[in-house]
Amino acid sequence: MRQRLIACMSLSFEPELVIADEPTKGWTPRQRKEQWSFSLRLKKEYGKTMLLITHDLDLALEVCDRIAVMYAGEIVELDEASKVLNTPSHPYTKAYSSSTEERACSPERAEPKQDRPS
Repeated sequence: MRQRLIACMSLSFEPELVIADEPTKGWTPRQRKEQWSFSLRLKKEYGKTMLLITHDLDLALEVCDRIAVMYAGEIVELDEASKVLNTPSHPYTKAYSSSTEERACSPERAEPKQDRPS
């Protein structure tokens, strides 16, 4: 709740650049889905530039136009989001993206499945 309040207060100043550091960390799948929607609205409806710092590759792919991958404090890969995540060139990016594929990071896939009546 506090995180949302701070975000709203910050946006009231109408900044040109919004910096979001791990915006979905520690959130439930439902809250993550809301954050995705909020980030997309900022980008599309309000035309805000966003610097997104995250380990959530699904969020990055959905929201970002370009992605920079950092390893040991240096940018090791920088390109269009889909290119970096779908055909990574750096060994760190390859290893990280393959490790997260198995966990199915996206909020839609992380939602608890509803039992269907028989």
